[in-house]
Amino acid sequence: MKKTFFSMKHKFVIMVASLLLAFVLVTTVIWGVAFTSEITERGVEYAGQMTETANRNVESYLKKLRLIAFVLQNNYLAKPILNKTFYEDDSERLTDMRNMQLLLKAVMTGAEYMQNIYVYTENGMEFSAGGAYTELDEETLAYYKEMAGKQEVVFGVQKARDKYDYPRIVLTKQLNMGKETPGAWVVMLINCRGIYGIYNETERYDSGLIIWDQARRQEIYRNNLERFEQEGEIGADEISTFAQKEDRAVIRLGNRKALLMKMTSEVTGWQSIVLIPYEQISGQHSRMLSINAVVLVLLSLAAVILCRILANRFLKNIEILTDAVGSIQKDNLYLDISIHSGDEAEVLYHRFEDMISRIKEQIADMKKQEKEKRFLTLRALQAQINPHFLYNSLNTIKWMGQMQGADSIVDAVNALSSIMQVNMSKNTYLTFQEELDYLNKYVCMKEFQKAARIKFVCKIEEELRQCYILKMLIQPIVENSLKHGEVMEREDGYISISIYSDGEDVQIDVEDNGKGLSEEESRAILDNLRNGEGIGLFNIQKRIQLYYGERYGVSITGEKGIYTCVSLRIPKRYQVGEEDD
Repeated sequence: MKKTFFSMKHKFVIMVASLLLAFVLVTTVIWGVAFTSEITERGVEYAGQMTETANRNVESYLKKLRLIAFVLQNNYLAKPILNKTFYEDDSERLTDMRNMQLLLKAVMTGAEYMQNIYVYTENGMEFSAGGAYTELDEETLAYYKEMAGKQEVVFGVQKARDKYDYPRIVLTKQLNMGKETPGAWVVMLINCRGIYGIYNETERYDSGLIIWDQARRQEIYRNNLERFEQEGEIGADEISTFAQKEDRAVIRLGNRKALLMKMTSEVTGWQSIVLIPYEQISGQHSRMLSINAVVLVLLSLAAVILCRILANRFLKNIEILTDAVGSIQKDNLYLDISIHSGDEAEVLYHRFEDMISRIKEQIADMKKQEKEKRFLTLRALQAQINPHFLYNSLNTIKWMGQMQGADSIVDAVNALSSIMQVNMSKNTYLTFQEELDYLNKYVCMKEFQKAARIKFVCKIEEELRQCYILKMLIQPIVENSLKHGEVMEREDGYISISIYSDGEDVQIDVEDNGKGLSEEESRAILDNLRNGEGIGLFNIQKRIQLYYGERYGVSITGEKGIYTCVSLRIPKRYQVGEEDD
């Protein structure tokens, strides 16, 4: 059954449309975040302008307060009045009160929201500008008098008397009348609307306002909070708690969300906490999202149509090539098409042509190799009798030598028999002990052949005797020493094999005192190994890297006329599995 799949055309359309959709969605999110951030910044700017306006208004009243203090401290009429400690009769008191009232009223001229100005003296005299009756109680007045001696101006608040009244800001300043004179204080009462009423005139949003004195944990003023108070009056402490966490945040008041912004006045130290209904922000944001959604749908439709047109134009040759490749079968290795588009489709077409040509050549080579393999298998079966026949014949010669007392013949046959037994073994690995026994037999046979003896020494760490090594890995090196090193031509010729641990690896050094190798000759041999030249050492190198890895192999050192040392490096293996053999 033919497997169904999406064509490249469909994938192309889906991919491009998906990328466009992702782009539009990311753009929408970025736009929305930027839009919301801009709205928030506008709200912060709005709250900053209100706080700045309030600061300017407070500064204007502070100037008036400092002016009246200066006048009272230096005016020729006011100064004697404030320095008096008693009155001889009520007529004199009434005259002073009338004069002070006229002076204080002059300061209130033009100040729409200033409700009254009081002057108190230490000897108990009280003067008023005659404005709204908002006199302070004795306890509060005592507090302001005490604080006025520590600060230039004390800011305070007089709460509204009822829901129709407004709270009043109380500004208190101590007068400096000179030494040994009664203390005096001037107190100015200002309707809060005179300072914060400006908010109602500059609103960009239907925002609410709470003025909060954090130091005294006291609410000063609130305005336009009706929409937030449908489930009960909002506590200023609750709002202040939100404001302590962040200067701006989105909070929930009952079922309504609001954008809260906090500004602190540098003049009074009071916090202006502005609340903007979040639906005013989200409403603008929702309109923006609706516009984005319409644009997204239109762009997506346009993208799908454009992608189909482009897919039909540019992927036509791919479809032709796909159909042609699908028609190729075991007995039909031909492409019945021709593509000359000058793009990747033409490149694929030529690559498929080359691949089919190589497949045809490989099929022909495989048929030829299969024929040769059958021939060589037959020859191998025919030759299998020869090693066994020779091995059995050697045992017969050994028996005859023992019968005749020819010990040298028995030793030679024993050595040759052991060598053949190892050669005929199908094992890939031997222990180092087995490998050294084999080498001793091999050197013994060479001594019989050459009728000469050499000194053959094997040194190995005891723990390595049962460690495994590739079979006949050292023998070709010993053979090179005997054949090319001319060790047997020397009376003191020797071959020394040292096997020792080097960390997690095993180092094998085969050294002889034959004709030796110079540094240039050693380097040339190593270059031949890297270039794949030579037979004996090259085969050893390839076997080591094939079975152990590229980091292992052969190295050669020597000195001309003195010695040659061939070193092998392999990993330690104390066990091998069946798959290794």
